[in-house]
Amino acid sequence: MSVHDSWIAVRDLPAEALLDLLGLEETGEEDVAACAADPYAWGRTEAGWTILYANFNGLAHPDNLGALSRHGTVIACDYQDQVDTPSGSMIAVRNGKTLWKIDVVGDLLETEGKLPPAFGPIHDRLKALQDVDPDSPYFWDIPIDLGRELCGFSPFESEVRFRSLRPRKNSIWHGSLTLGDHRSYPEPPTSSSNDVLWDLGQYALWWVLGLGAFFTLLHFADR
Repeated sequence: MSVHDSWIAVRDLPAEALLDLLGLEETGEEDVAACAADPYAWGRTEAGWTILYANFNGLAHPDNLGALSRHGTVIACDYQDQVDTPSGSMIAVRNGKTLWKIDVVGDLLETEGKLPPAFGPIHDRLKALQDVDPDSPYFWDIPIDLGRELCGFSPFESEVRFRSLRPRKNSIWHGSLTLGDHRSYPEPPTSSSNDVLWDLGQYALWWVLGLGAFFTLLHFADR
């Protein structure tokens, strides 16, 4: 089963203020992050970060982090672990400006900005594995492992209890989310000959159906 989730981490904003700012409210349920999120959940790591977890992908976009980033550095992560092309991204924003960003699609890695020191050892370890086994996309673990190092949170390992959240009816933040599109490998080009054959097939089908209807009408008219 593939997972397409995302999370936001803040350190300098109490959970109550975070929920009020985003227009979210607790439902009374709790569980581990991936199970509690419907569509959101929140929990606090031992490292002191408050995590807002979502059961959909795309929170790691600067437009979604602007208000939060005025209260300190915000780190956000998206990940899709589908078998064909796993992808992920991580971004750090402060005062509305992107400090650094990581994008991974399969075995392709792109970065921008001054990355945190923890990135280097993680990258080198996973690159060594990638060199030995190039058919496995080890780089996909970079945002996951970096989130563990920076915030003390990994969605696949954390046993921290998260409290389920739902958006309030007047949640402007939830209603105006910009869900970042994940890059993917280009689709194979569609053959123009196949398009022509498809169009001809549709034309022939409608011609046969129309002709059948015509003869049916003639049959009833002769009665």
